[in-house]
Amino acid sequence: MSNKMSCLGCNSYTSAIYDAYQDGNPCPNCGLPAEATEKVLQARKRGADEDLVRQYQEAEVRAGKAEAEASMLRRHLEAIQGAVANPPEEVPW
Repeated sequence: MSNKMSCLGCNSYTSAIYDAYQDGNPCPNCGLPAEATEKVLQARKRGADEDLVRQYQEAEVRAGKAEAEASMLRRHLEAIQGAVANPPEEVPW
């Protein structure tokens, strides 16, 4: 039987999420970093107030998604910069 884990960002429950988090990688579905999930789980273990845990969880989810989007935008920008730096020799039109 494989291990499964739930992502706090997208609420998916799969073995792929468990594997990604075990390796320190983000959620394969929504990009939420493993560190964000770990911080929320640690807060719950310490017995933090439920409302505070919810607020913290929401903030970590937003931050994780923002980091994933920023990473994607950096990759797109690098591709654009590469295209501008090395334009085709002949323009197709």
